[in-house]
Order: sequence, then C-alpha cells, then structure tokens
Amino acid sequence: MLQLRTALLLVNSTLQNVQKLLTLMRSMTLFMKWQETKLVTEKLLLAS
Repeated sequence: MLQLRTALLLVNSTLQNVQKLLTLMRSMTLFMKWQETKLVTEKLLLAS
C-alpha cells in the first residue's frame, strides 16, 4: 500500500510539472508572436 501511495504521489508530481511546462510553453508562444508582431509594426513605422 505504501508503494502505491508513493507511486501516486510521484505521478501527481509529474503531472503538475507537465502542466507547469505546458503553461510556460503557451505563454512563451504568445510572447514570441507578440514580439514578431511588434517588430513588423516597428519596421512598417520606420519605413513610412
């Protein structure tokens, strides 16, 4: 029973880490898209 509890705690911890990484990845993707849009906008403003 103790081994099962330990395994479940490990799985839970792993799932929490995966969730954190997915959240980080999503926010970084949004940031990269925003940064790309910002650079394009700056180039357009400088060209005019």
